[in-house]
Amino acid sequence: MQPRSARYEAMPSDLVRMTNELDRLGGGDARLGKCEVLCAVRPSATEEQLVWAERDCVIVRDPRAPPDAPAAQALRRYGVSLALPAEARGLFV
Repeated sequence: MQPRSARYEAMPSDLVRMTNELDRLGGGDARLGKCEVLCAVRPSATEEQLVWAERDCVIVRDPRAPPDAPAAQALRRYGVSLALPAEARGLFV
């Protein structure tokens, strides 16, 4: 059996179904769980930078977007507990 990593493990479907059922029954405040997400951005292998770390979010630029595309179309923000920039190599949280 292969070792499993929480980084790649999806939320079990039976847990999602149970949460939805509790919500339908009036639970209203059912939660799947609480977790913290730490993101460490690696330096780009190319000159074009596509990912930036910014305290509590990671900003990703769509490489298919034209260079003159507005930020609202080309950039996406993903909330995380802590984002570490490439310069933070070797630091511990």
